[in-house]
Amino acid sequence: MDGLRAALYPLPDEAIPVLAVAFREATAAAFPDRLRQLLREARVPSAADLSVGDARHIYEKLLYLPLPLAAPSVLLCHVGSSCSVCGAALQAQPSAVGKLLTFNGGLVDASYQKAACVRCGREVLGCMDIAADLGLLLRCDPAAVDIFPILAPRHNDDGRSLLFVETRLLRFMSLAVVHWRASFDGFERIWAALHAQRLSSVVRKHLFHAWLFWQAQACLHSFGLGLEALDVPLRLVPSAAGGESAGDPRNDFFLALPRLRELLHRGFLERFARQHRCPVCDVTACVGVDAKVSSSVRVCADTSGTVRDYAEVGVSVRFGCCLPPAPGRRYCRWHAGSEQVPPEPTRLLCPAEHPLQSDSVPDATWLVTCDICSATLQPPAALYTCATCQFDVCNSCIQPVGSATSALRSSSLSQTLPAFPEIDYDDEVADDCCRLAKPPVVAGARRTGGALALLLPCGTVCNVSAVAGRESATQVFGLLGQVRARRCLRFVVYDTSCMLARFIRRRARRPSTSVALQLADCSYVLDRFHRGNHTACVNPTHRLYLPEVCIEQYAELANVNTSNNEQFNNWLSNFQHTLRHMHFETMEIYLLLISYLWNTEACWHRAGVMRRCKLRWSPYF
Repeated sequence: MDGLRAALYPLPDEAIPVLAVAFREATAAAFPDRLRQLLREARVPSAADLSVGDARHIYEKLLYLPLPLAAPSVLLCHVGSSCSVCGAALQAQPSAVGKLLTFNGGLVDASYQKAACVRCGREVLGCMDIAADLGLLLRCDPAAVDIFPILAPRHNDDGRSLLFVETRLLRFMSLAVVHWRASFDGFERIWAALHAQRLSSVVRKHLFHAWLFWQAQACLHSFGLGLEALDVPLRLVPSAAGGESAGDPRNDFFLALPRLRELLHRGFLERFARQHRCPVCDVTACVGVDAKVSSSVRVCADTSGTVRDYAEVGVSVRFGCCLPPAPGRRYCRWHAGSEQVPPEPTRLLCPAEHPLQSDSVPDATWLVTCDICSATLQPPAALYTCATCQFDVCNSCIQPVGSATSALRSSSLSQTLPAFPEIDYDDEVADDCCRLAKPPVVAGARRTGGALALLLPCGTVCNVSAVAGRESATQVFGLLGQVRARRCLRFVVYDTSCMLARFIRRRARRPSTSVALQLADCSYVLDRFHRGNHTACVNPTHRLYLPEVCIEQYAELANVNTSNNEQFNNWLSNFQHTLRHMHFETMEIYLLLISYLWNTEACWHRAGVMRRCKLRWSPYF
């Protein structure tokens, strides 16, 4: 009130209502005249002595007057009165104050109240359970949630606090991804411009992970897999256990991603490969295949690691170690013993490939966390930083890991054994009559081979996956088998269909699965865009002539747009910068989510498709 009286001078306190009306109704230029007019009409004492200059000074003082802080309102309480696990009563805990990311007001204070089971100690917040390892388990349909809690690290003595986000903001982010090709760095810049608040790197990371988790849960509920998704936690902080396990990536947010990806992929295949029906696809039973090579991520150079089995066709593909390499190195920290050359500081780069500069935490007024391990850095701790991206890495994440520690961590990582034969490069290219097969991966810094997508004639993505190293016939065979096991196919459109046809039929002659035999009966056709690259298979005088690859002989394919995959790849290139700096597990889930958004939001807005296919509606948008 003292600040308001100071701003009101030389007017008396009776002029406060008049001042509020004039400040609300008038612009800066019209404020002096409007204020003096209202003062005369209200017959406020000494109003006649107010000059235009005094009125302008009052307006300027009101602009810089601090607004009173409203008390935080109760945001979220527990749902239900009994524990859903053991049936015991829930006891409400004292209210606490957290932070809420709102669509209109930015980052604001808000209070919340948790409850705990009197028997098993289970903590409940809204429709989510809080596990002992700081994980959040969603217990309801995401479409019915207005406020989404995020368990975020708070660097104080209790080690935790709660950060919330409005689901309306998450829905806005989904639509911005689809229609504006927005990145999450762009969201931070928009947020800073709208609300004059900069989000820290920790909050930005948690906001992206929260969107990833919420959108994945929304997809799973739309697929009818909501009950199976109840055991997939949202974990945003490392495990409380110390030592080697605290730094293991399987103990933090990435612990739940393989299970989440498995559920998403299974639901995606059921929804778009088995259940999809439209007039276009009912007439033509075909699928187009193509890869977007630039949508790749960096992975560890160690190739003896994860194997993905394609049981439908009886083949396996080795992905290798999919952990990100340490800064400036080819190997991850768990395989650092495989690299003998120590890193040089000049080779250290941030995710945007800017050089990292050596620095230290100046004093206790600065709160600095490592963007790799989320550890709090106390002054005068050494760190490597990128001022442009506000990316900080602690010294322990930079230092090479000793051979003993590396061997210990390597043995702790799961070494998956293939359930089916792995096909080597020479066996694949034996069927490459036009010499268009992708070259083998060279040793050294390793990336994934991009994103491999299978599209139906109407433009719907029915299957999508990251490529292991390079676009191989084996992986195309495996993804085709996943689709053929769920819907009828007569034609496969591919840029090297001559090699794929011979490869699949040669595999089908050996002991194989029924799906492999069904794929061998399909016709493999070259798309119109890449036909000019082929020589042997389209030349009637060549001994490797394959007449089925010519699309002109099929009346069913006369009106099929064989460039659907190119159009989807062009749309996917808008997310290339975002994808290339993700972890492998995150990238695979992100690929499934944006493919889902393409099918439900973007694909149906393309010219002609709206007239031929029924528009799908999602309750999550």
